[in-house]
Amino acid sequence: MNLEPLKALKFYVVVNHEGKFFSGKGRHGYGDTWIDELTKIKVYTKIGPARKAASYFYNSSDKHPAPDIVEISVEKV
Repeated sequence: MNLEPLKALKFYVVVNHEGKFFSGKGRHGYGDTWIDELTKIKVYTKIGPARKAASYFYNSSDKHPAPDIVEISVEKV
């Protein structure tokens, strides 16, 4: 069996100015938008949707700075 070496898997999360993560709130959006609990954060597999989420929160808030996008790279599984 010839398997090509697996490239690094990349994931993206959105972090606000307080260091809290954007949450995957689930159906109908109940719950807090920004959380500290890593098991409930929204993880993106592509950079585009993460950028869209960061842009949305920046444009919808006049007093807060733009959220950051953090890349998580997994080299070995």
